[in-house]
Amino acid sequence: MDYLLHLLNSSEYPFEIVHDFIFDRTRSVRQDLSIQNLVNDQAIRIYEDVIKFHILSHQRLARSCQNSDASSLCYLNTEQMMKCLLSLFDMYHTIHKINSQSNKEAGYYSFFVLLHLGCKIPNMANSLSFWYSQLPASIVRSKEMIFARTILRCYHLGNFKRFFCMIAAEATELQLCLVEPFLNEVSTEESLFFPICIDFRTRFIDAAFISNF
Repeated sequence: MDYLLHLLNSSEYPFEIVHDFIFDRTRSVRQDLSIQNLVNDQAIRIYEDVIKFHILSHQRLARSCQNSDASSLCYLNTEQMMKCLLSLFDMYHTIHKINSQSNKEAGYYSFFVLLHLGCKIPNMANSLSFWYSQLPASIVRSKEMIFARTILRCYHLGNFKRFFCMIAAEATELQLCLVEPFLNEVSTEESLFFPICIDFRTRFIDAAFISNF
């Protein structure tokens, strides 16, 4: 998986081609794990890395969604990311029965919540509130989940000043990659035609932009 993730930085071919190559191979790995019904620490790490690939791709593909091919890839990538997350959560649940736990669980649960921004995914059969109630208390109270839930709440309540400030100040790198495609949607939805100036390294949001909320 380290080798495949490293290929994401390749500039030899267009990203869409690189994405297809990695996508096919990670899907084959997932199929092998499913056929063998493997649920252990190694299988969980593989799934976590596959989801990391889909999150990084989510950001890159969204930047070129004006291209129809990239747009379809973006949709497929999001769909597979959701499937991987749900499979990973099943694996987390299984290892909990033997008093084991991944130290990355809270972050991956937060990714699932953040994917509900912008209504880009099918509605869940049950509400998020019910889903939260099924999670371990330690996950619900984690800083990653508190961040994701607050961001989603700010989005729905229209509190966009806090929305952007929290993203700039508190988001992890993968959370930033996941949220980035929704930022311009928020700006358009609210008819705010100010440039969104987020530097993903310094976590800085243009104060002039925020002052307009």
